[in-house]
Amino acid sequence: MIGTRILSYGSFAVITASLLTLYATAVRSSTKSDGMSCYSLSPVQVNTPAPDFTLNDLNDKTVTLSKYREGKVTLLHFWATWCPPCLEELPSLYRLQASMTDPNFRLLTVSMDESNKVVQDFFTKQNLPALPVLVDPSKKIPTSFGTTKLPETYIIDKQGIVRFRFVNKRNWGTPMAQACIQSVIDRG
Repeated sequence: MIGTRILSYGSFAVITASLLTLYATAVRSSTKSDGMSCYSLSPVQVNTPAPDFTLNDLNDKTVTLSKYREGKVTLLHFWATWCPPCLEELPSLYRLQASMTDPNFRLLTVSMDESNKVVQDFFTKQNLPALPVLVDPSKKIPTSFGTTKLPETYIIDKQGIVRFRFVNKRNWGTPMAQACIQSVIDRG
């Protein structure tokens, strides 16, 4: 009876240790820049040219996506101040912006709010610095990308091809999210 319990506990310990080893290996491999790390974030693979567009930023400066990208990998994020999941995701975009120091990376957000003033007031009220934000009250730009709900995020490679689409919020401040972006940068 005692021998059976010891054998059962021993088997349990071996199985647990094996599972933990497999998990640790999966995490390590998902943070490598091997091109597969994005799949841990459950994206939709797109592989189509990014629609080009021109919008104004919060300072009324005109920004065109293709010129903003300048051959860099760009995380394009659609959001709005009235969208609860967008606001939950916002801190992770700040962490991503702070941690991604690769000069081949750009972050750009597009707000679906009705005006620049609404977005500026939001950042002021929340005592937050503004991210790179363009405002599209017409909501035509996200529609041209196929956006159906907010937040949605797209990773555009250096050649202007949308590689991945992420529907709903993600934690962009994690090592796995950063490895995903770095893998697209490393692909060239």
